[in-house]
Amino acid sequence: MLTSDDILQELEVEADPTRRTLERVPEDKLDWRPHEKSFSLGQLAMHVATIPRALFIRRVMSNHWYHHRGQLTVYLRQTGALLPAIYGPSADEMPVFE
Repeated sequence: MLTSDDILQELEVEADPTRRTLERVPEDKLDWRPHEKSFSLGQLAMHVATIPRALFIRRVMSNHWYHHRGQLTVYLRQTGALLPAIYGPSADEMPVFE
């Protein structure tokens, strides 16, 4: 099972190569973009540089949890179990269509 210490250790390992990569961004090419709909090199570098550790951890852990909870509700529905309300009423707890 992945612990918060494991995640923090991975972030520490990834911080150095991220820093070294950001140091290589040429200041005279910050406006360059591979496609008109893409971020510019400068925008992408800024995004990579400012992603907060706490926000990253929250999003990764929460999204993983939400994903598998949703998967679990599909399994429950397929087995005939009643579903709880999660983000709004559940048709099983408060029938919408009768």
